[in-house]
Amino acid sequence: NEEIDSDDVVVSQELFEPLTEPTRDILDKYRVYHNLLCPLRKADAKERAFHSDMALALKLGRNRSDFREVVVITANLLGKNIKIWENIRLRDLGGDVQKCLERYFKEASGKMIDRENIGQHQAIWIRPEQYFLTNKLIKAKQGKFLTDQEGNYNLGTKYVLPFRKEILQYFSPEQVQSVLKPRYKEEPEGVRFSFSLPIINGTEERVEKLYRQKDVEAGDATVAEMDVPVIEIFPNYLDEHWRRHYLFSNHAEQLALYPVVDAEEPKITSRVQEIDAGDRREKVAVVEISSDNAFPEGIEISGQPGNDPLGLVLIKRPLEPRPPDKTWKIGIDFGTSNTNVFRQSNTEERAEQWHFDLRK
Repeated sequence: NEEIDSDDVVVSQELFEPLTEPTRDILDKYRVYHNLLCPLRKADAKERAFHSDMALALKLGRNRSDFREVVVITANLLGKNIKIWENIRLRDLGGDVQKCLERYFKEASGKMIDRENIGQHQAIWIRPEQYFLTNKLIKAKQGKFLTDQEGNYNLGTKYVLPFRKEILQYFSPEQVQSVLKPRYKEEPEGVRFSFSLPIINGTEERVEKLYRQKDVEAGDATVAEMDVPVIEIFPNYLDEHWRRHYLFSNHAEQLALYPVVDAEEPKITSRVQEIDAGDRREKVAVVEISSDNAFPEGIEISGQPGNDPLGLVLIKRPLEPRPPDKTWKIGIDFGTSNTNVFRQSNTEERAEQWHFDLRK
């Protein structure tokens, strides 16, 4: 009387056929035969924990997307012939990994697997090297692209992380570092970027992409150099009542910056204005963010025109304000010849005079 180890089928509560009274009396004495008359049936969506053994382990991250299940499609996972979706495995899609990728999973993402519409189950399949990564790895023409303080949060100062903003739908900036474990590896052909994705079956899938500097062919991801833009967030602090932040940047003709905010339907508006920059006029982009949680988690840098994503700068969140250790009572005595100010903390029994030197 062991349970069936499958998420795709369950034992029906209905018998295969109605029982007559004589048969019912016999089966009540021999319960095993009663159970054999309960057929297997396909489990519905509510009874099934997950549809795919290749799904992203969302519990190890977070989910800000519209999808309940994200199927990770890689050559390595397909080659294991595990469950892609319900009863569909590699052998059902021809058995050849490369042909399967080219025929069924050519795009960055989709909702159809052969004739199965997984979108009906709020699901999507993704090619992570396309869906999460840009086709450009950018670095500064000279010096560092990021400051040392920013580099501590972005895997160094030389390159901008080649993530698209979609990565923050499933992982916080802290989880990008601790769960995904991104790495750069400089090679003769270019720079290889890799990161790990947690899979629902308990494994990790290492995803990598080579950004070429030599022997570049059409369609290859490449390393690109650019002038470092000036980026500023104002104000760069948090307060429980503060609902608006601004993002300023130059090089508005070449670059577009998009703040990624962990909030439902934040209001984001942008404009470009000209300012005096010594002997020339310069275009500056001003982005206004309004929300209950308006401080951005990251900034996606895109190219102009076309807005092709170039990379993602993660922003370390300032410390949350906390109640002060002390509270003070202030008393002011407006006298005829002078004014005295007294203060008393919640830890003192007596007030003390507060002296000011207004000449400084």
